[in-house]
Amino acid sequence: MNYSNPTTEWMRPLDDALSVETLFLPGAHDCASARVFFAPIGRCQSMTIADQLNAGCRYFDLRLSVRRERLAAVHGPAPCYSQRPGAGGAPLYADEVFETFFSFLDAHPSETALVSIQQDGIQDPVFRTILYENYISLNENYFYLENRFPTLGETRGKLVLLRRFETAPGVDDMTGGINVIDAWNHYAQNDAFPCVDTIPSCDGRGVVGTLCLQDAFKFGVRRKWERAVKPTIERGRKPGELYINFLSCTGRISPLAAAIPLNKKFFAEPLLRGGGIYVFDFFTRELAEKVISFNFK
Repeated sequence: MNYSNPTTEWMRPLDDALSVETLFLPGAHDCASARVFFAPIGRCQSMTIADQLNAGCRYFDLRLSVRRERLAAVHGPAPCYSQRPGAGGAPLYADEVFETFFSFLDAHPSETALVSIQQDGIQDPVFRTILYENYISLNENYFYLENRFPTLGETRGKLVLLRRFETAPGVDDMTGGINVIDAWNHYAQNDAFPCVDTIPSCDGRGVVGTLCLQDAFKFGVRRKWERAVKPTIERGRKPGELYINFLSCTGRISPLAAAIPLNKKFFAEPLLRGGGIYVFDFFTRELAEKVISFNFK
């Protein structure tokens, strides 16, 4: 990759015909939590979303909650704070988050990013309506919203929405984003690692593909690596799968204390198989470069 900052535009040399689920993508768990209430427990990232994008991150785990008829970033019950310099304790509203994504894509139209959105904290039925009406519908040119796995050529300069919520009233389920909510909900009831479940087509006549998911966040570090992360790495992505392997966990310690040994173990892994998304607490450029490199081998 002949770029002065290869992680900023690392997707540029990739073939447009590649399907996005076949790519090796580095990701950030609780991507908005670099500044968050009660940081020792709530903080999962040291980099802002803008810095994550520039460092090569292309999968973003985004948690939003309704606040005063707007959407704000949260980590469970803990509010996230604005990532603008000098913002103090101002809330991190979705307006700022999406503006960060849009500005990056305007500057780097060769890139795309998968954004997994879920409602976190207090559940509010108006969440879906606010998200679509105030954020997505007004910026449709920046979103890929079909419920299928697209090619990279179809998504350059766009955000691919992974929908972990029901569609809003009046929103066509065919164009509400890739529907992973059912498979993710099934995962919560399954003790297997990883869990593999179908992503249904919206017309009920087939499936989009499958979701291969490992997100055993309640495990301690040793159990997380040996029973969850490592077996999922060794299994690799199969054809027709969206593969997501989370390295985040807490156990009985803080996210940072867990991330240090887990990220170190991942960095020492010699081989990743078949494409897929690897999602980190305390994401770094070095971790991104390792994942990215497998796209060019």
